[in-house]
Amino acid sequence: MGCGKGFTRCSHARIALLPRLDVAAGPFNIDLKRGPNAERINSTYNKQKNLLKQLRSSAAYCGTNLDSNANPRCFLAIEIEGRSGTRKQRLGSILNASAIGKIGIAVGWDAEVTDSLRKIQQYLDFLWDRQKTAWRPQNVIIMERLTFLSGLASPKSVR
Repeated sequence: MGCGKGFTRCSHARIALLPRLDVAAGPFNIDLKRGPNAERINSTYNKQKNLLKQLRSSAAYCGTNLDSNANPRCFLAIEIEGRSGTRKQRLGSILNASAIGKIGIAVGWDAEVTDSLRKIQQYLDFLWDRQKTAWRPQNVIIMERLTFLSGLASPKSVR
């Protein structure tokens, strides 16, 4: 029985949404070994401080606490947003990247899309500050596509 894109039947016969990221970088936390998996992800986070510093320094927006996701499914969760997406889809991409990755990265295809992502994240921060939401994505970095690619290729960020 097909449940539609992004949905699957769980072992308990309920339907669960399983969002698909554009890019995920490990280590991964996708089996029942949550403790050791979390340790490996945290170890990678600590080893990649130079990469994160490089990405932060050129970001259009950087969250207040990149280490806030205590139960990530991967080290980096990257969503790439093109020109055709709506603001609602961009909001979903920010939330998915934050919830799934130790670090969530939303990459805008161009300056206009990147600015839209930044404004959405600032709105989420505003809602949190006014106690309108119970959770906010604090582990998100928002970048323009070419800036993101150059940050990955930079010798300073490779370790």
